Amino acid sequence: MLIKRILGFIFLSLVMITPVQSQTLQTNIEGVVLKKVRCTFYGNVFFTISNRSSSPIRSTLYVTVFDQDGDPVGNGSRKINLGGVSGKSSSISSVNCDKSSRFAFKFQ
Repeated sequence: MLIKRILGFIFLSLVMITPVQSQTLQTNIEGVVLKKVRCTFYGNVFFTISNRSSSPIRSTLYVTVFDQDGDPVGNGSRKINLGGVSGKSSSISSVNCDKSSRFAFKFQ
């Protein structure tokens, strides 16, 4: 199970690794995107999650944080419950990030 998670994050790092900035990030669930992804001074990742599909989302969102060299330096997760065609602000705490971090997100 741990091997699958590690391989999944490596795959996502190649596909979905993104610098910190206000842009729309796709997830591995069609119609679900993240916006306004940012790291706070205390190492928390804040974002807005938007579900463009009519299907509700009840899943765990995992984040892996990468430094400027592309090495994984932190991770975290949060349970997400979001109705269809809706959105909300959320965060994942204590993930060891900073302004130069890049992120890979995956629902599982």
